[in-house]
Amino acid sequence: MTMIDSGKKDHKIIAIATEDPEFNAYREAAEMPPHRLIMLRRFFQDYKQLEGKSVEVDEISPRPWHIQLFWMLCTDTASSEERDSTG
Repeated sequence: MTMIDSGKKDHKIIAIATEDPEFNAYREAAEMPPHRLIMLRRFFQDYKQLEGKSVEVDEISPRPWHIQLFWMLCTDTASSEERDSTG
């Protein structure tokens, strides 16, 4: 999920506890009940607003995009634009 936090992109990776029976059957965020995704997005909106920051929360992206971004950042192969967008 990508947020725009005070004008900068702020990527969030959503993970689940593999031993949690309520969530361990999900492999993609899109598989979760819609109300859970609404609650998740609202959490990020609310906590940033409580900090007095303006924030936009984008839709949750599919897993392959996040894995690629995470790998690029860890191996320092991300372009300067991608690095700058991670905050």
